[in-house]
Amino acid sequence: MSHRLENKLYKWLLPLQDLDFQVKCFSHVANHPKEVTEWVPVTLEKLDTIMFDKKSCEVMSGNDIQFILIKKKLMAVDLLDTSTDK
Repeated sequence: MSHRLENKLYKWLLPLQDLDFQVKCFSHVANHPKEVTEWVPVTLEKLDTIMFDKKSCEVMSGNDIQFILIKKKLMAVDLLDTSTDK
């Protein structure tokens, strides 16, 4: 069984300071990018760089994860249960 972190910011693009472009962002807790206190840049092979809410990164840390993409948008991250205990 897995636990899903839904991306509440999948519709947003985050402007990068001092640069002339925007990147996609991910947070399973914030409803608006201004609610995020710290961003962590993560480069994914198929999606380029995505800015992750540090709170989401802390939840994902140490877990096997699976990205859920729809039309090249990161919609969710599944935390996979890899325990052998049944």
